[in-house]
Amino acid sequence: MSVLQEFKFQGKAAVAFAAILVLIGVAILLFTAYLAYQEYLGIHSSVFGSPNAENVTAMVNALVPKILYYGVRLAFLSILVWIGSIFTFRGVQMLGGKTK
Repeated sequence: MSVLQEFKFQGKAAVAFAAILVLIGVAILLFTAYLAYQEYLGIHSSVFGSPNAENVTAMVNALVPKILYYGVRLAFLSILVWIGSIFTFRGVQMLGGKTK
């Protein structure tokens, strides 16, 4: 059974739906790439500062919020890439008429 038959789409409606899925997936991936690039441009060496070996506790206390911030941003971007790739994969799969 093809993927298109599972969704009960036939003919032009099936192709249009598959094309919309591909376009949505690619749009999400491009938007994610734009967000990642903007985040990359915003990071510079002074964000983390130079390590101060005299007071390790103060250095750790200053770095932990920044590391958490960038970790959350990375998780958000990863989820967007995952969603975009699922949309794109399913759309291409429907266009190709692959069977399971």
